[in-house]
This record gives sequence, structure tokens and C-alpha cells, in this order.
Amino acid sequence: METLTSQNLSTQAWKLDTNHTVISFRIKHLGLAEISGSFKEYEGSMTLQSNKLDGAEVYLKISTDSIETGNTMRDNHLKTADFLDTALFPDITFVSTGFVPTEGNLYDLTGNLTLKGVTKNVSLKAEYRGKTKDMWGNEVVVFNLKGSIDRTEFGVEWFQLLDGNIPVIGKEIVLDMNVELIPDA
Repeated sequence: METLTSQNLSTQAWKLDTNHTVISFRIKHLGLAEISGSFKEYEGSMTLQSNKLDGAEVYLKISTDSIETGNTMRDNHLKTADFLDTALFPDITFVSTGFVPTEGNLYDLTGNLTLKGVTKNVSLKAEYRGKTKDMWGNEVVVFNLKGSIDRTEFGVEWFQLLDGNIPVIGKEIVLDMNVELIPDA
């Protein structure tokens, strides 16, 4: 694998390798535990302005109906108007407004996230893991993206307290994405 540097990326247009990308999240449950899940259907791209990552344009579209937490009853509830309202809002989108190096192989990725019809500017930490070739000799670029959002700021306001004023679920959604990109030829 090539060393961790964003220099000399020969391809300017990249798309998500949906066979190897994982878009996952976690949220507090009962004030102590965490529930994790992922989305199974998405598409995305990264367009470079030069042979470097600085200023890259990033786009991501996620199908809300593809949410999966390992519990069918919970997944069905998450698809209702209490949460994602997948019938009315079939997609979550992210359009970058900045991709700025911070130190080493780390970048600040900022952009407009639209969830349930509400658009807010969010910031993610992007770790460039490097460029390599897959088993067939195709170029692959790998990132890890992390961040968090307050679900209530996007209109996902379902709230229930248990005895002792313990919330069933928290407000903060922690995002953790393993992103593999391939040339968009």
C-alpha cells in the first residue's frame, strides 16, 4: 500500500465502492448502552480539483429505507414519521463545502447535511488511510469519516423517558464510516 499521503492522485473523479463502504452510526440507549446500525444503500462521489485531496468535493446520498439495526421491529419504527419518515424523505444527502488538511493524513470535511427535510452545516473528521490496488489491479482510495449530529436539530424529535427520567435514546448520533472509493470511469 502507498504511504499515507494525498499527493499524486492520478484520478480526479472517484465514486463509492458500495461493496466495501460501510456507513454506520451509534446512539445511546437507556443512558448506558449503545445501539448501532448502518445503511445498506447509498451512492457517493469525490471530485478532486488537482492531484491532491485539498478542496475535494464530496457528495453522499443515503437511502433512509435501507436502515438496519439488527431488529426488524426497531427498523420499522425508525422508518416512521417518529424518526426518518422514509415515505416522505427517502434520502439523506451530504454536499461538501470544504475539505481542508489539518495535520498529517487528517482533514476537516464540512458540508450541508439534509435529513428529514432539514439542512444543517456539519463537520466530520476525515482520515485519509491511503491508496492501494485491489485484487484486479484497480486503484482504491480509503478514508475513515467520523463525527456526530444532534438528531433533534434535524426534526427527529421522538422522545420517551423511563423511570428515573432516563431517556430511551439519546440525542447525539455518532457517525463512523469506512469509505472506499474507486475511479469513476
